Amino acid sequence: MVVVRVADFDRSKGVASLGDSPTVRAIPESARNRRVLRPGDLLIEKSGGGEQQPVGNVVLFTDDRPAVCSNFVARMPVIADCDSRFVGYVFRALYAEGRNIPHIKQTSGIQNLDSESYLNELAWLPARSEQERIANFLDEQTSRIDALIAQKQKLVEKLAEWWSSTVAYETGCADVRVSGDWTPIALKHVTIARCDGPFGSALASAHYVDSGARVVRLQNIRFGEFDDSDVAYIDEDYFKRELTYHSVLEGDVLIAGLGDERNLVGRACVAPKLGGNALVKADCFRFRLDTQRALPEFVALQLSALAAKDGGELATGSTRQRIPLTTTESRKLRLPALSTQRAVVETLAAQKLKHEELVRHTSDHIDHLREYRSSLISAAVTGQLSLC
Repeated sequence: MVVVRVADFDRSKGVASLGDSPTVRAIPESARNRRVLRPGDLLIEKSGGGEQQPVGNVVLFTDDRPAVCSNFVARMPVIADCDSRFVGYVFRALYAEGRNIPHIKQTSGIQNLDSESYLNELAWLPARSEQERIANFLDEQTSRIDALIAQKQKLVEKLAEWWSSTVAYETGCADVRVSGDWTPIALKHVTIARCDGPFGSALASAHYVDSGARVVRLQNIRFGEFDDSDVAYIDEDYFKRELTYHSVLEGDVLIAGLGDERNLVGRACVAPKLGGNALVKADCFRFRLDTQRALPEFVALQLSALAAKDGGELATGSTRQRIPLTTTESRKLRLPALSTQRAVVETLAAQKLKHEELVRHTSDHIDHLREYRSSLISAAVTGQLSLC
């Protein structure tokens, strides 16, 4: 039978979204009990959640395939006097207002919802005909809002594609850009030192501390830029005793040796000033360049463009793709004169500002649409919005 999990909750649309390849498990008759689902049932997340996404989300089940809910999900059939769509919208309003939070119990890092307590929350319940009218209105309006959000999200994706193709063109990854003075050369031939991160348990999370030597991880390496939002440290003495070979200095080129659909394998950036000792973790590579021949910023951008172009073809693995250090150091670059490299980096810096402004503007629109959808649902299910 199909098993509906918390991962199947489409929180933006308030429905269980199973897709074409849902999770299927053998469920014995004795274990089904009241877990068998019917279209129109509500499903509540009773365990899980996190700081940014607290437990207690409720979605509507609309699929007609035989299914049961998982252990972290409870089935809530709606009585005949109620429209399940309307009740689902009520729960979306409650969740948006944080009315679930007082009913959460935290144990061993997992949030558990006291559903009996939560279901004692009060809500406005008009006649069945009025519920249907409100649900029909919200179905139509939220569908329009969701379509607008989807268009904006596609625009963000197109902007990312535009930025990637711009970097590829300017750094010579697109053949039309290359003239005779763009010399093909392997990365290792403009490198004076290189290493990968230590493997095994040398950098297990048990070694992380509040301050010390900075650890550069995969999440810090983005397409041509260093992401400083996720910080980790290990003990300074441990670094000096065991791991100085893997050290990172300002201006080093950092390359991701592991990736997936969202994070390109082979993407690269330049290490900023990290305010002390630093090192790379496993699956991260550090290259120290001969700066008389290669500008780190130019090389990082070109490597990122190459990763978008053919990184997956050089990698092994299906879900997570991996490129070894030996393959990375043999990467063929096209390097013009240093003056040309600097000019390209300056041009791309200006283009990057335009790209970021467009993405920020579009993302703000998406946030406003989501806020409007939430406030519209809340107003409709609490009688504050006249539908006459």
